[in-house]
Amino acid sequence: LPIWTALCQFEQGEFKAAINSLTSYRKRPEFTRWQREARQLLAYSLAAEGDYPAAIATFDGVPADDPERAGQQVLIRQWQAAGGAGKN
Repeated sequence: LPIWTALCQFEQGEFKAAINSLTSYRKRPEFTRWQREARQLLAYSLAAEGDYPAAIATFDGVPADDPERAGQQVLIRQWQAAGGAGKN
């Protein structure tokens, strides 16, 4: 599965490859199965590459009642402080 490929790439420090894998995966019909995990891993990969605005934008549209939303808000604030623009 592409999500596992991307996870391996991320763990090996191959962040650009992980971004490419996740971007491709998010366009596939089965994306809904692992969408939360793919979104989180994509945001981490983008931040690891220093693309904080894109990492922040990955969380756009996440519902307020999502169980991971509070943690995402912490990451957004950290990434904004590190030089990323965006909204809370």
